[in-house]
Amino acid sequence: MSIVNVLKFNENAGAMISDEEYWVWGRRKSFFTDHIYRIGGSSLPAESDMELVYGGTGHPPFHYELIDHLRKRLDTLSAADGYEKRPTNTENVGYLLLEEAQKAIQRRVNDHLSFLYGLTIDDVNRGSFESSGKQYDIKQPKIKDDVTKIVLQQGKNELLKPLYKSRGVLMGLDREIGFSCYYLNYDKSVLAFSSGGFEAVGSGKYASGIVLGQYLNNRNLAERRRGIDPVEGVFTLFLSALTAAESF
Repeated sequence: MSIVNVLKFNENAGAMISDEEYWVWGRRKSFFTDHIYRIGGSSLPAESDMELVYGGTGHPPFHYELIDHLRKRLDTLSAADGYEKRPTNTENVGYLLLEEAQKAIQRRVNDHLSFLYGLTIDDVNRGSFESSGKQYDIKQPKIKDDVTKIVLQQGKNELLKPLYKSRGVLMGLDREIGFSCYYLNYDKSVLAFSSGGFEAVGSGKYASGIVLGQYLNNRNLAERRRGIDPVEGVFTLFLSALTAAESF
């Protein structure tokens, strides 16, 4: 089981929790995987006053690569030549995450195609490849079917499946929006604003969602608008994670 849960306390505060469990290629369980990353600090210009935290479930190496590339891109945008394009709120960074995820997925798919058949995504789309200066059509039906499924994220590819199941949650605090949270679905290229006061992803999300949903539903509208006590909120987050562990 792996989960990442976020609960909004008020307009300027919230928290994220995650477990440390991960199945290495679905075969060996570990309890020391960090699913949460801080993006702020040196990666953002000091005047932005942004604080960003990212959590991911699915395939840990994918999230590590994603955040590493995002930090480097933010460093570039923070430099003098990219100053005008720097992100000013959490949503901006969410779209940058989607772009970096698409690049990371494309690279991994290309690596997989190259390892199996010596092809790239462009070769598959073109229906031919070049070798020693000569052009050859991809004619064998079995190979054409297999590489097309790999490019379209179809079939039962065990090496890429964990990648496509990866999900992310980005929470942040900025001057424009205040506290906000976004759900990221990478194989569908979706960035969704979390408007319900909480977000839960991972294999234990249904149990976590019940705990967090019931907590908010037991408070009237005025109480929800005023915000919740941070200590009570952190306790509820712990409860959501423990309930997920018991149920999944």
